[in-house]
Parts: sequence; C-alpha cells; structure tokens
Amino acid sequence: MALHRERPTRILILDLDAHCGGGTYSLVRDIPGVVQADISVCRTDFYQPDPDSRSTLDVIARAEDYLPTVSKQLDALADDPFDLLICNAGMDPHEDSAIGGLAGITTAVIAERERLVFGWARRHRVGVAFTLAGGYTGARLDQARLVDLHRLTIQAAATPSANLADGLR
Repeated sequence: MALHRERPTRILILDLDAHCGGGTYSLVRDIPGVVQADISVCRTDFYQPDPDSRSTLDVIARAEDYLPTVSKQLDALADDPFDLLICNAGMDPHEDSAIGGLAGITTAVIAERERLVFGWARRHRVGVAFTLAGGYTGARLDQARLVDLHRLTIQAAATPSANLADGLR
C-alpha cells in the first residue's frame, strides 16, 4: 500500500535471470523513469537497448566476468535517485541449472551476487521488490538445492550482513 501511495517515479529493473529480458524491456522501454539493467549468461531473447536510455544489456560468456559486471552496473547507477528496485533474482545462471547455467557460477557466486544487490539497495535507501526466478532442475540440480539457492535471495533481503553460503548443501 505504501508503494501505491508514494507512486515511485524512478524504477530500476535489475534482471539477473540467465536469459535476456527482451520481453520486459519491450514493455518498459518507453516509460519515463524506468531503467533496466539486464545481466544475462544466455543470448535467448536478445535485444538491443536504446542507446539514449540508461538501460543496459550485458551477456556474460565467462563466469569470472559475472560479479564484476553486476558491481559495475550497480556502481554506474549509484547516483540515480531510484525509488524502487525490482530484481529478477534468477537462479538459472547457476552452473548446475539444466537450462541457462554457466560453468563457474557457483552457489558462492550467487550468494555474493545477492549480497551485492541488497547491500547496494540498503546503501542507497532504495526499496526492493524481487522475484524468485529461474533455476531448472535436472541431473545436477535437484529441487532441494534449487530451494536453497532461492533462500539466498530471501536471506540477503532479510539480513544486512551474512555469509549466505554457510550451511547450504
């Protein structure tokens, strides 16, 4: 209700699903005040953001570039006065996801990603709404491990400073 009353005018959509967020971008690209930072590991649903907008698309091919890209994109937006961060917290970049996974994006990398995102939002006093998205079960990722990955997002949202990878399978 508070969100409805305050009517945010500057919204950051941080899309961390493995697949590009072209569908989301097509819906929001012409809405003033909405910026999409899309960090993907798969070219499915590839699109080209308008060069005159602040929206970005990074398609990561090497796991070692993933966290630095998340940090770089958040840092680039640090001076923008966002009212709301909407985060698509996809687990399908995880190396064990049956669809979309990138070798080297481990549970520890996902935990650090969540820490970066929610830490950034706290430092910049930006409210956050998130979706638990992506992550496909298969031979290497069972349902229990996928649930544990989603818990990383919830823990990061609820705990200002925690070692999120502790105690996971």
